[in-house]
Amino acid sequence: MSEIHSFLKEARLFPPPPAFSDQAHVKSLEEYRVMYARSISDPEGFWAEQAEALTWQEKWHTVLDWKVPFAKWFVGGKLNLSENCLDRHASTWRKNKAAIIWEGEPGEVRVVTYGELLRDVCKFANVLKSLGVAKGDRVGIYLPMIPEAAVAMLACARIGAVHSVVFGGFSAEAVSDRMNDAEAKLIVTADGACRRGSIVHLKANVDAACKSIPSVAKVVVVRRTGETIEMVGGRDVWYHEAMSTASANCPPEPLDSEHPLFILYTSGTTGKPKGVQHSTAGYLLQSAMTSKYVFDLKEEDTYFCTADVGWVTGHSYVVYGPLANGAAHPEQRVASSPMLLVVFGAGASYDSVDPRLHGSMDPNRDHDCPPLANRLFDERYQMFAYDALAPLSGILHLLRNLPTGVSLEQRLEELQLDAKDYPPRMGQLVAVRCYLQRLLL
Repeated sequence: MSEIHSFLKEARLFPPPPAFSDQAHVKSLEEYRVMYARSISDPEGFWAEQAEALTWQEKWHTVLDWKVPFAKWFVGGKLNLSENCLDRHASTWRKNKAAIIWEGEPGEVRVVTYGELLRDVCKFANVLKSLGVAKGDRVGIYLPMIPEAAVAMLACARIGAVHSVVFGGFSAEAVSDRMNDAEAKLIVTADGACRRGSIVHLKANVDAACKSIPSVAKVVVVRRTGETIEMVGGRDVWYHEAMSTASANCPPEPLDSEHPLFILYTSGTTGKPKGVQHSTAGYLLQSAMTSKYVFDLKEEDTYFCTADVGWVTGHSYVVYGPLANGAAHPEQRVASSPMLLVVFGAGASYDSVDPRLHGSMDPNRDHDCPPLANRLFDERYQMFAYDALAPLSGILHLLRNLPTGVSLEQRLEELQLDAKDYPPRMGQLVAVRCYLQRLLL
């Protein structure tokens, strides 16, 4: 009988440079092993220490209530995920730090700071409440990769509604299956989505799905493509119209540590989609901690992830984990790939990239990047930085064609922002945002 031989074994080691290790959160394999051993020998003590990094409205009295197979973490504690991702940053200098830098497939650009993101989340949270959504209600989110997807997720978390994101490439039948199982009360969608040069008719899919979802009472529609759609009277609401009159004052709801945060369904390729529920505190801590340590998040680093928010990787490492750490994440469409490239301006030295994207990351390509790129990103990650900045060439072109004699410092002064209040590179990111806003007025 012949034997099967594996040639995939890899025994080589590639130690990081000492300078890199010295500035890392976990500086050596030995330090990691000490942390890991502590988590095994004293899990409650270890996780209690890690949980101190979160903002709690009420402290827990029991770290773990473990009755096989059920586990409850941080029993008695109350917190809000939205507050941990937004409020605690917006109350500091990060208020004017870029939280989302987004470029759509057609080329339009938006930059959203932590302060602006908090405002939009509070307004949409109030929109949800005005449409009858309350704590514990389920909200379906069927959107393309646009900033409103993060706004909708965070707004649900702010008021204690349970969101269930459906991948924007799924069909009307897939939407119906998931929303019926979750008994969703409201769906957030868009008129359409731009995908690989074509329009995906999201609203039409929702209309078809809602014929068999009796629980859905309202549909909020984001204007994305501008195509003509049918708005059902008494049910459908335009996002921009509702936001225009909504209050920006919405205190974060104190939620139990075990309060359900979201339900995410499997793809259904092996049968009926299965919904997996994640609770608030444990999930938030895991996402924040792994983002910090695995990706070694730093204030000035660059991190990017190509996951869609329709998958759990997108939940954890596009939205919640980076924002909990105060990162900035540009969402950009790469022209050579149907995938979305998500870049975090305060991310890490680790790249989480779909293998299909590596072909678009040739550092020798002409990306038309001026010297500003080197001031925004570490030279260690120059290959990633140049590719990440490529879709932002429109912004950089605008910067190069501003009236002469206007410096970054002058623009910051005009907007009552002091460059010394920002760590290295962050002031320049703010300046990019400010320039863009002024030019588009």
